[in-house]
Amino acid sequence: MVAIYHWVIDGDAPFDAITEVLEYLWDAELTDYENRPRDGHIFEHLVKLANWLNSGVSCSPHDYVDARKAGLSGGWRTSATYERPDGRPKPGEDEHRERRTAFLAGGTLDVSEAAKEAGFTCPVAVTACVYEHLIAHDWAFDFGSEEKSLAHVLRVVADAYAKEGRDVYTWLYAVGGQGEPQVFNLKALHRREAGRIAGLTIMMSWEEDV
Repeated sequence: MVAIYHWVIDGDAPFDAITEVLEYLWDAELTDYENRPRDGHIFEHLVKLANWLNSGVSCSPHDYVDARKAGLSGGWRTSATYERPDGRPKPGEDEHRERRTAFLAGGTLDVSEAAKEAGFTCPVAVTACVYEHLIAHDWAFDFGSEEKSLAHVLRVVADAYAKEGRDVYTWLYAVGGQGEPQVFNLKALHRREAGRIAGLTIMMSWEEDV
């Protein structure tokens, strides 16, 4: 049994090891998925890793299968149609946080995969402020990783989540910028498109709807 987790922190990512895993498993798992596609197949997890290494493309497992059928190579570097010349480089020391923060500037980070573990069934995102104040800093909860901090925030919101369609207003304790525990108020607002719920965005209480 091979366990693969697709929440990867840039600065701690073992790039060479991840590449070796993909090289070792890719062809056999792609072939098996092509013959017997199903939810939860290990190839779906390999694709998430491949997409992340290929500069964050969003190709589906079927895209990679179709690319091989079309003779566009069957390797994970295909990016479904071609090998990207601007593939993700290994970050330098202390570079990962600046890169992630810059990516989030003024926007949101999709955390839907992690949110499933907390029981959410709709897409979930967190704002840059939530990421910066509660997830990116090790001292906020002293959990030792962004993944664990995110999981804690999601559980707090999930516990206050009455049902889909009802916005959430809750709070939690975390260490603030002065090194003292304090209450952080959160809200989770539903995003709607064409009158339908498109997802949930978790934000600090003082933020405007995004």
